[in-house]
Amino acid sequence: MVEVTGEPGAPIETHAGHTILPGGEHVVAEETLRFRTFDEISSSLQAAGFVVESVLGGWDGSLFRSDSPEMIFLANRHT
Repeated sequence: MVEVTGEPGAPIETHAGHTILPGGEHVVAEETLRFRTFDEISSSLQAAGFVVESVLGGWDGSLFRSDSPEMIFLANRHT
């Protein structure tokens, strides 16, 4: 990780990925990720016409809690 900025609940993280190609060339690619809050994601889904069915807190299928490692939204768009 190169840098973390933003608020604790919605950080902006910049990472540097390093790859050594077969010929020995060293390639560095940076990416910046902005993590959104629960409320931001919920509002965006609702504004786009989605209904949130449930939110999981991990890939094991556990329900979301404030200390969950993930936010996995299951939503449907009713037409």
